[in-house]
Order: sequence, then C-alpha cells, then structure tokens
Amino acid sequence: MSLSMKRVMQRLSDGEFRAADGSLSMKREFCETPQGNPMAGRWVVRDSTGTLVDFDQYANDLAERHGLALFDQGKPRIEASKARMTGLAH
Repeated sequence: MSLSMKRVMQRLSDGEFRAADGSLSMKREFCETPQGNPMAGRWVVRDSTGTLVDFDQYANDLAERHGLALFDQGKPRIEASKARMTGLAH
C-alpha cells in the first residue's frame, strides 16, 4: 500500500501514536488480552471509542496490517529511525 493511501499516525510519545482525525490510536499497553493473558507491552490499536481493534508485539507489523503510516517528527518512522542510528537526526 502506498504512503498516500495509508492513514497517518503521528507520534505522541515513545509508546503512542494517534491518527490526526482521532479515529485510531496505537500504543504500548500492559493490561490483559481479551483472553486474559498479559499484554506485556505489546502494541495495541484502539478505535475512537477505546474498543480494542488488534494487537502485536511489533509496531510495524501492526501498522502494516491496518494501513497505518507511523510518523516521527514529520518523517516516516522508519526514515526517522535510520537518521537517529546514523547520527543525522536534527
């Protein structure tokens, strides 16, 4: 899916992203799954009413499944991560 077709999620903190229209949020949670197992810091997508949509250990896998583009400081998250690793972040 091309970037222009994905829903943009802006980083609010190290463990949270939110869609500009408020329709979805994605963050690390430490509650329990619907089956009663610990989330243990898994990434969770919730809709605007707080209803659990999906969860995964990996943010990028969860974002890909739901057509989400994760942005960090105005850049796609993966690009921002590469900049930090190479020391090119502003």
